[in-house]
Amino acid sequence: MELSKLSDRGAEQRFKSDLPASNLLDDCQCLNAHSSIRQRPAQSPKRVQTLLTPGQSIDRASRIAQGGDTTRVVGIEFDIDASQGDSNIVSNLTGILAWKGFDSTTSTVDSVYFLLGSGRAPVTDSLWSRFTLDTAGTGTGFVIHQFSNFTVSKWLSRGGHLRTTSSTYGSSQGNATFKVFKGTLSGEYTITAKSVPDSSTTVTSLLDFGSGSHAIKVQIHGSLF
Repeated sequence: MELSKLSDRGAEQRFKSDLPASNLLDDCQCLNAHSSIRQRPAQSPKRVQTLLTPGQSIDRASRIAQGGDTTRVVGIEFDIDASQGDSNIVSNLTGILAWKGFDSTTSTVDSVYFLLGSGRAPVTDSLWSRFTLDTAGTGTGFVIHQFSNFTVSKWLSRGGHLRTTSSTYGSSQGNATFKVFKGTLSGEYTITAKSVPDSSTTVTSLLDFGSGSHAIKVQIHGSLF
């Protein structure tokens, strides 16, 4: 089963960028895509919601046509080498946030896909219901369908893959500890997911963004105190 529906609209630019204006997102579309992710399946990694804190930095997403439908997609790479007290955290991760069917009337997003893999481009990660951060070749993902009354159905990955080939970024915004770079990420994914909690239904999706999608790189270096 492939979830699909599309209702999209333009938006106002929130800060300067050289990327095409046709890919701008409005605050409502960003908020609803991110809010859906916060309702992730309980079995998904607990760090997922924390990793999505750079959501306010995502103001654009690429449009990729699939037959008569369109998917919006943005890549997120994480470069973390930070200390907190006596602990040092070193982590490199790749996230893909994609969605279909933003309805400006109901302020809902029909279908949201989030995939998370180990490492930064290039990566080749197999998707499953659980994975260990920074273990090469592993990843996870989930699918969320949002109804007009804001209730959701959820599916957690049981198979598929996340592959990225390259990423490029320009100048950054932020400070010495936290920086956000804007650029592009190329790759593709497939996901097969089963419903939570009973695995009674299965959804599948695939997306090729080999010609490049809008992306951000979040760099967290140094002391978090």
